[in-house]
Amino acid sequence: MMKSTNQSAYRLAPWRKQMKRIITILMITFAAAAVTMIYLSISEKMTNANLRIQELQSERSEFSRTIADLTTDEGVLTAYKNMQSRAERAGFSDIDFTDDEQYAYVVVDGYTGTGINTESEIRNTPQNEVVSLIKPEYTESLQEWLYKRITTGIESYEVTN
Repeated sequence: MMKSTNQSAYRLAPWRKQMKRIITILMITFAAAAVTMIYLSISEKMTNANLRIQELQSERSEFSRTIADLTTDEGVLTAYKNMQSRAERAGFSDIDFTDDEQYAYVVVDGYTGTGINTESEIRNTPQNEVVSLIKPEYTESLQEWLYKRITTGIESYEVTN
């Protein structure tokens, strides 16, 4: 019989059991709320960062379009025909380098020149030469190139023998 009295002495009172359950439920609820708040906070920061990225990309696209528009405007303004018409409106005209009355040389102290020193050298240089932007090596056809290589190879072979 003593066993039964000792066992009941170690049991918790019913109100203590209820309090233990309530505290356990409150702790679980509090932990879930804390995790949810952390998740919502991080989600808010990520959303704000994504919105800022979209705004910056929109600004970047707008700047790119503005740069493209300004580059197009610059191209139109500096086109040859526009520059020529603006020069004509400003009173400029084409120079005929064979007519000495249309232009004059200005002596600049300290300028040594770039190889052309006298008026006779300027007059004797051809004025209507077409200057190509492509190097002559790139305008030669494959057949011409092979012909030159073969003929120079034959000549050098004949000279050595």
